[in-house]
Amino acid sequence: MLALPGLKFASAILTEPLGYVLLILFWMLFSEEVLQPSSRRPWPLPVLCGVCLLLRPQLVYLPVFLGLCLLVRLVTQRDRFSVASLVLLTVCLAGATGLRGLDNVQRNGGFTTASTGGVHLLASLVYVAIPEDAQAFEDALSRRIFQAALLRAEAAHYTRQHWGMSRAHFEEVMPNLVPLVYGAVVEALPMQNSAALSVAATERWSSSLGLRLLAHMPSRYAAFLSRKFYDGQPFYYALLGLSGALALGLSLQVGSRPALLYALASLHSFLSYGVNWLVGGYSLRYLLPADAILLALAAAVGGALLAKAGKVSSGEGSTAPPA
Repeated sequence: MLALPGLKFASAILTEPLGYVLLILFWMLFSEEVLQPSSRRPWPLPVLCGVCLLLRPQLVYLPVFLGLCLLVRLVTQRDRFSVASLVLLTVCLAGATGLRGLDNVQRNGGFTTASTGGVHLLASLVYVAIPEDAQAFEDALSRRIFQAALLRAEAAHYTRQHWGMSRAHFEEVMPNLVPLVYGAVVEALPMQNSAALSVAATERWSSSLGLRLLAHMPSRYAAFLSRKFYDGQPFYYALLGLSGALALGLSLQVGSRPALLYALASLHSFLSYGVNWLVGGYSLRYLLPADAILLALAAAVGGALLAKAGKVSSGEGSTAPPA
């Protein structure tokens, strides 16, 4: 079950396969720490988070997940392990961000990346924009960039105005909408400056335009996010949330560590959805790794509980209910 997502993307000349292998390693070590607290070591998990973030910016939910777990542990137990792990996590994240930024300086002329921020937000907003939204921009240059991007997107039928009620319409056009908006920004800016625009400068402009559009139409963007959630797998998300909440309740009631592990895996999946929910589409290549971890843990925990219940019913083990 764990191997299938890696095999699915193994042919891609990208970092998904290696990132997924490290994600499995992270959960192997994390599971040991949850199930056997005495085996805790403060350094492996923060290091894996840093390397995963360096490989795939979309894996930012992994250090967020670990940070939340460590903060809860610090508040409830106030132990040295939590403090040491949080410090190491901060150092590893700073190191990964610094290395990626230095690479971008060499390649693109700026510290920020051009693949994880403004252009995706701007593309999502252009998807639901209308010509009247040009009034969100006071300066003529920003207004011209927005109008150029919207006209090009409209001409290619990449906006919500051409939505044919297909559940996957946004996911279908998003890979084309990003370079379209990106190209429009690049083409519009040299109208004022003949010098070639760097990738980093283009990303800054995309972020600026996107944030101003977001401030202009927050309710429309919120409705779009709701539609993306609905067009995804809402019943699966509801099942995941319900089962995770029940597992957490079981853990708090009887101290079941396997149930706690499942609840944490549910949180891990929801964080992975959140990253894609805000700036991208629910692409399988981004969601499948976290869901594969959850399904593998569900099979392992459920199988162990069934086996324990079977022993109890046959009189081989304790008569106490399985934890």
